[in-house]
Amino acid sequence: MRSTSWVFWILFAACGVAFGADGKKSPDKLAQWSRVERVPVNALIEVEREGQAGVDECRIESVDDSALTCVAERPEGDMRIVFPQGSVEKVWVIEQVKDRHIGRWIVVGAGIALIVAACVEGGVIGFVTVGVLVLGVGTSYLEDTLWRQPPPTPRMRWRLIYSAP
Repeated sequence: MRSTSWVFWILFAACGVAFGADGKKSPDKLAQWSRVERVPVNALIEVEREGQAGVDECRIESVDDSALTCVAERPEGDMRIVFPQGSVEKVWVIEQVKDRHIGRWIVVGAGIALIVAACVEGGVIGFVTVGVLVLGVGTSYLEDTLWRQPPPTPRMRWRLIYSAP
């Protein structure tokens, strides 16, 4: 069972590294207007303006050195908004998060670790017994055969691309 605990701690550390890989953004890098200029047309963004309490959500129409122009999607109709560069405090891009299936990879790794540990401790009988159990549980989890769930709504993230100096 010692080998199982080592494998568990290695998998635990690898998961921590995978989730912590984003890192921090440096403030001077975020203060570059060129990052806003590189955002593609029709991208969904949020803009925080100087002196305003809330944010404006809109889709980019055009960006140049002096202003950001976008279209706000509102129930009363589409409205074009022009933000002069000097009045923009922060700009976030709203994008769909890629599904990395991290939970499935954890289940696969834990199953392999259990099978190897059972093989080392119990030989062929341990391998067959635990292997069948892990294979059954893993298959039902990975194929969603036990619990039919509706497709999940896409996860969105807000990525800060500009912050006024």
